[in-house]
Amino acid sequence: MKRWMFIEALIYAILLWAASSAYAQTPSSSSQRPVQVETDTPRENFSQLAAEIKTLKYELKTLQLELQRMRVVPLERELVQVMARRQRLEAQETTMSQEMAQLEQHLGEAPLSPEERKELETSRSEPAGGELERVRQDKQAAVQREAEVIQWLAQERQRWQELSENVKAAWTEVQSFAGNTQGRDNGQ
Repeated sequence: MKRWMFIEALIYAILLWAASSAYAQTPSSSSQRPVQVETDTPRENFSQLAAEIKTLKYELKTLQLELQRMRVVPLERELVQVMARRQRLEAQETTMSQEMAQLEQHLGEAPLSPEERKELETSRSEPAGGELERVRQDKQAAVQREAEVIQWLAQERQRWQELSENVKAAWTEVQSFAGNTQGRDNGQ
């Protein structure tokens, strides 16, 4: 925020310096000046310069808003991807848990020969249990990442909203200044 304020102040200073330098260097002879319908007074020059500054301020804020939008869009995409991964891992965990429960039920109910029982116990113990634990860890990591992205996205959207309000205020300022300047010019 301070960085943008500094950049904005620097732009204003450069514009004021350039305008004052250009005005100071214009020749006093009317033959060398461009043809104008009306003679510019210092007040009119200042009004034109102020209008340009307000317009540039509006354009700068519009660019800030666009940059912020460019931050929000990838975060929204990432959130969709993380949510899909989490849902996929949840479904995988549910399926594996159900398969393990069915295997447990089958072991408890059916009269099995010692070889069949040993085979079923071996199949349920090591590989399936390890895979289920890996899926649970992956799901937990996905849940954590989803929470991080949601928080980050909320912050960026809040900043986007603030910038949007700043752009509207700058536009209102440009419009009101243009209306005041026209009224003053018509009154003279």
